[in-house]
Formats: sequence, structure tokens, C-alpha cells
Amino acid sequence: MTKKIKRIPKLFLTLILSLFIVSTSHNLVFAQKQESLKDIKNPTDNVTLSESEKVLKIYNNYELNDIYEKSKVLLESLNLSKNKLDKIELMKDINKNKEFYRVTSDTSIIDFDTNYELLNITNFSNTNFSGKDIKSTNYTNKEVIRNSISLYKDKLINSKSDLINITSKITRALNIPTDYELIFNEPYDDDFWQLVWQKKLSNNLFNPYESVKVIINRENGSIESLYKFNEKPNVINESIFEEEAIKLSKEILDRGNSKSEIKTKLTIFKPNYFWTNGKYTESNDVRLSWLIKSSDIDIYIDAVTGEILGGGYIQSNEEGAAFGAVNIQFAKYQCDLATNGMRRLGYNTRDPIVNCSGNAIGNFLAGSSSYALYIACHGSPTQLSDRGNWYLNRSDIHGNWHFVFLDACLTGVDNGWASSFKIEGYSGRGFLGWANEIESYYSYLFSDNFWPKVGSMPLRKAAIEAANAVPGAGTTPIRYYGDSAYYGWAW
Repeated sequence: MTKKIKRIPKLFLTLILSLFIVSTSHNLVFAQKQESLKDIKNPTDNVTLSESEKVLKIYNNYELNDIYEKSKVLLESLNLSKNKLDKIELMKDINKNKEFYRVTSDTSIIDFDTNYELLNITNFSNTNFSGKDIKSTNYTNKEVIRNSISLYKDKLINSKSDLINITSKITRALNIPTDYELIFNEPYDDDFWQLVWQKKLSNNLFNPYESVKVIINRENGSIESLYKFNEKPNVINESIFEEEAIKLSKEILDRGNSKSEIKTKLTIFKPNYFWTNGKYTESNDVRLSWLIKSSDIDIYIDAVTGEILGGGYIQSNEEGAAFGAVNIQFAKYQCDLATNGMRRLGYNTRDPIVNCSGNAIGNFLAGSSSYALYIACHGSPTQLSDRGNWYLNRSDIHGNWHFVFLDACLTGVDNGWASSFKIEGYSGRGFLGWANEIESYYSYLFSDNFWPKVGSMPLRKAAIEAANAVPGAGTTPIRYYGDSAYYGWAW
């Protein structure tokens, strides 16, 4: 029988303590304040390396003239550069074991692959860097807090018609081919708008791995983040058809709880071999595949060979219902990333505690020195659950939290959870949640991009960049509530 977590009042003490919990079906990271760090200055001068990046070599501009000139033209055509380019570096992504070039200007950073092809552009001219040491600032809520009520009259971008000139400018600057179509042109949240171009293949499918994703700042129309993907599928004509693909996926479908209608579609997918290896294994190839989808499981079947390519669980539940135990896969890995990220922000953390009970979770949530939390579980706008042993309602949350990431479906659909943690409406606090259902694989990819960036830029900027770095439209609907300048530092 599911046991409701007992409410325990949270006291205000000065003890420094941390907690990091992992269970087979949910994970929590608790951490407490340690110390404030020094204030930082302005755009790219004070953007630090992410944890996964390493500088291999610094070049003079004349040594890599092709990249220098290409960067200069890009920044000028996109209105992103105010002054000269500062430096060119050969970098290494340690996690992916890949080298790339980085060009830094006064306001923007551009990354190229080793063939000089554009990877991404990050604009920091709109980023508020003043929140690194919140003790030295005294902002009002109006100045730094993202309000959930949009003041559209103050924004330059309010509708698709406002973006006609911007989309034309991006198309020209990047020389986007004519077989790419603008498939997504919608508000991302109150402050950002998202554009997604994808290549339309001869079989009329769109390939998310040959695409351009852009986040536009709605206040001034400038590009906030731009990512370019360029990976072709192996084939475009299927040999395995829908009925056979469903049969091949039956054994995996039976592992889920849902008896809902099965949905299918032909799509393009990069294998993660989740169902085969029991973990996400990154692949370098892109495949034509069948997506077999129930309400709680995604399965991808190679449309030529019938091979099971991967997929994942959906991290959601129905509000107020009773659930069978379904594990959140590889949350241990994501919590390891979260632990490292929080330690980098000045929090003290412990190693994982396995198989904790609902009472233990409640006690830790009510801990007098708990200030930071990461949890990967099943969710809704009003409830978190492991689908079997415990559930947590918004009304069970007490205390004053500084940094909370609820890695569960629909926890960011509105500001309800952020308000329960007393984050919305306060400076020096930040909350992340998902505005829609989130598949565990895309949550995993987001974490892989987000946590290494933590500490190098404000949380909100890191979240936007991490979400935009994941292929596909609408795959990572992250939402941020709180102080837009806050880095997440312990204080």
C-alpha cells in the first residue's frame, strides 16, 4: 500500500549538511550551502569552461584564417559581434572524446568541427552575469525574477509574423538548403522563441539529425543559441513493415504497465541500444526505424534489419492514480552528473543511498540544512512518485530551497512546484522542470549537456543551451523559474 509522506516542519539552522539519494526507481540529490564565490564580470570574458571541456591549443588568428574569416562573416550576418574576435582554440570534449575548434568574440562563442563545419553559436550579450555572488547584489524581483505572467506588449517577438525577417536572415547566413523546411516555429516560453529546420527526405520523412535549431530572444529578436546537426540516415526505404515491427517489439512492450493503444510511425533515430544493453550506448550512425509507442514505453526497430535500436521509458504518471513499480533507467548516471555539478557549485554532497523508503525521503526533505535537490522520478503538475512505494504532493514541500531540478514529466508546466519550494519570486534561487512528458533517453541527453555547463553560466542559460543541443523538435521542453541571473551557487 502506497504510503503518503508525513509532513515535517522545516527549521532554520546554520548547520552545513548534504544528502544525495538514489533508488532503483527514483533519485534525489540534496545539498546544502557551503560558501559564496567571487562575482564575475561580463559576457565571454567570464564564461568558464564546462567540466567536460579541455583547451588543447591556442592559435593566432592568422594560423587559422579560414575559420577566422568564416566566423567573422557569420557573426556580422547574424548581428552578433560588436567588436573583434578575441581568440581561436582547439578544444576537446572529454565525455565524447572529440576535438573541435572554438572561436570567441566579445559577446559570442562559435564551435566548429575539425572539418571547419559549424556546430553551434552561443550568444551571451543578453545573459545577466551579475548573480554569481548574490550576497553582493540587491536586485528587486522585477529586475531579475522571471515572472510566469508574460508582458507581451514589451516584447519584439509576439507572433510568427514578427520572425519573417529573422528567419530569412538565418537562412541566408547559414546557407540553409532548400530541402530543409521550417517545421517548428513556436514560443519556447515567455522569454524565448524556438525555430527548427529539418531536412525533408525523398520518402517525405524529416531527419532531426540534419537540422538547425535556434532559440530567439523575444525581447530584442537576437539569436540566443544556435545548433546545427549534419548526420545522414543509412537508408531511406524500409524493408520491415509496421505489422512486423510491432511483433518484434512485443516482448519489450509487455514489460510496461500500460495496456493503452500502441502507436507507430516511421522515423529517423540514432540508436541508444537501451533495451539490448541495459544502458544507453551512444552510436555514430543514424537509422531509418519504426517507433513503437505505448503510454509508458518507446521502442525503435530498424526498418531494414529488424534490429532493436533502443528507446526508453516515459517519466510520467496520472495524477492521483495507483502505479506499479517502473524504474527510471540510468538515473544513477544522471545523479552522478548532478552530484559533481552541485559540488562544483559549492555544496557538500554524500554518495548515493540505495533503496530509501518514503519516510526517509520525507525526513530528508524536511532537513533543516537541505537547500539543493535533484530528483529523477515519475511526475505530474501536483505529484511525484516512484509508482509503488511513495508519493509526494506539492503540499508536502516546506522550507526555503535554493536550487531544485525535478527531472519528471510536467513538473515545469506551470510555476506550482517552483512556488512550493519557495523559489518563484525570490532572488538567488532557481527551479528546473519539464513542461511536457519527457522520455528517459532525452532526459539523459539533456543531463549530459546540462550538468557539465553548471557553474560556467547562469542556470537558465545552461538549461537553454543544453535543451537546444539535443536533436529534434520538442524533445527537451525544459522550463526555468526563478532568478535569471542565478548560477546555482551555494550561499
